[in-house]
Amino acid sequence: MSVALAASACDSPASATPGPADKPSAAAPSPAARTSGDRSAVPTPTPTGTAGGAAARGADANPCGVLKPGDVTPVIGGNDGGRPSPVSKNACVWLTSARGPGMTVLLGPPGSAASFGSDSEFTEPGPDGIRFDAFDSGLRAHFVAADRSCVIEVISGSHGRPERSALVRLAGLVRGRL
Repeated sequence: MSVALAASACDSPASATPGPADKPSAAAPSPAARTSGDRSAVPTPTPTGTAGGAAARGADANPCGVLKPGDVTPVIGGNDGGRPSPVSKNACVWLTSARGPGMTVLLGPPGSAASFGSDSEFTEPGPDGIRFDAFDSGLRAHFVAADRSCVIEVISGSHGRPERSALVRLAGLVRGRL
């Protein structure tokens, strides 16, 4: 539940309410494009597609492109390759066919790293600035990648909590691909 709420919050535009001349689009234009008034300067959104594709950089980062199915398999087992979350365009969800473990990667919007507190309410500090948040059926790793606050959540169900080292490895991959 908390991930869904956090993911929804990441979809909020950073600018004021659009004016009547603005048309809704799949992705908000960059601040530079917004201020120039030249609609041709608005970048084409990167499609979310399937996992394993090249991770986009900047505002159009693809949460399903920062990890490949092979990166995720050691943590949750065979999986569907990752799919865009129905809750947030900033999240990707990997599910197993056994309806067992699953994993979500949430990329906060550009600039969200400034709100990441190293002495936050998260329960356990880890290496490289990662903060762990254990819960009944899984584990979350909160970390900064580029200028974004990010979360990897593994729901393991009856399979036991994942090893913290596995989430540290995945966070390192996300950092290297953003």
